[in-house]
Amino acid sequence: MKKAILSMLMLLAAMAVSAQVAYDEQYDTNRDGKVDIEDVTAVVNYILGIQPEEPVDTHEYVDLGLPSGTLWATTNVGAEKPEDYGLYFAWGETTGYTGDTNDGYLFDWASYKWCNGDYNQLTKYCYDISSGYNGFTDTLTELEPEDDAAYVNWGPDWRMPILVSTG
Repeated sequence: MKKAILSMLMLLAAMAVSAQVAYDEQYDTNRDGKVDIEDVTAVVNYILGIQPEEPVDTHEYVDLGLPSGTLWATTNVGAEKPEDYGLYFAWGETTGYTGDTNDGYLFDWASYKWCNGDYNQLTKYCYDISSGYNGFTDTLTELEPEDDAAYVNWGPDWRMPILVSTG
């Protein structure tokens, strides 16, 4: 009987979420830009009075007094101390490397996720409108969550800085 009631509640929550999404993004509970099963589960748990477990965030941050209110991590992704380098990431890639050639990764165009082996063949995050890189320009300067090393490795409260053009 409990399973039937829970199934019905989940179905009702899913219908309510999908009906509201077009008008209101309040059901995107984890703020990942889409309403999915994780959001439906959060709504059902809320209805049932089940409190979510608080994620343990062990990353410290500092307030630099920026007008945006952005807080900055005291370490790089993959670092244990502020003075450590941490891991190296290519722009838009979420797997980090030590920078040691023994870890099997070379930072070059041939291995870059968002191109076809050549800097003139970018497939994403191409802002250079003047050259268009083989006719392709998406003008993305902010990483999408699934391509954000901080978001993927540390969770939804963290983001990589936005690319700002100086020219």
